[in-house]
Amino acid sequence: MAQAIKLIQDQAASALAMNPAVEPHDVVGGPPAFPAGFDFNSATPPATSPSECTKARRIICVDKTTYIATIYEGGKPQWSFYIRPGDTRGTRYQTGEGYGRIASKSRNHVSTVYGTPMPYAMFIAWDKFPATGEAFHLSYQFQTEGYYGASHGCMGVGSEVAMKRLWDTIPKGTRVFVYRT
Repeated sequence: MAQAIKLIQDQAASALAMNPAVEPHDVVGGPPAFPAGFDFNSATPPATSPSECTKARRIICVDKTTYIATIYEGGKPQWSFYIRPGDTRGTRYQTGEGYGRIASKSRNHVSTVYGTPMPYAMFIAWDKFPATGEAFHLSYQFQTEGYYGASHGCMGVGSEVAMKRLWDTIPKGTRVFVYRT
């Protein structure tokens, strides 16, 4: 699944890079681009995890290679969901990596920069660069464009069920670790 998602994301990044006037939140049109058999609510926790995830009391670990976020409690994976991170057109669009924490939550947030809805926004303060504005949030664009769409760095969640569960069960201050396998 991860390879199929990466292929779609790479194609989108190439197509969008050829037209720099297209912003990540612009509608690119066409049917949603998901791999065969994709289901927002069927993400499986990784078979192996970094020690940052398995040694934590509670943490959200995001693998940008598999496009899966997993909630760990007591070092054990509890549940997982698919995300769409920022795209590969340059550093201003990429989702950060390393440690952070959930710094704030805004239930009915609308981006003050892009004017796009960000329901259930859970903003991340990164340890290395704390003021990025990146967040987990329900992404209507992810639902309608799939992995062909793009982001300015947020981790879009296409499942409202998963995003609401994240919102309801993860308090401010919870650690986040974003990595690549």
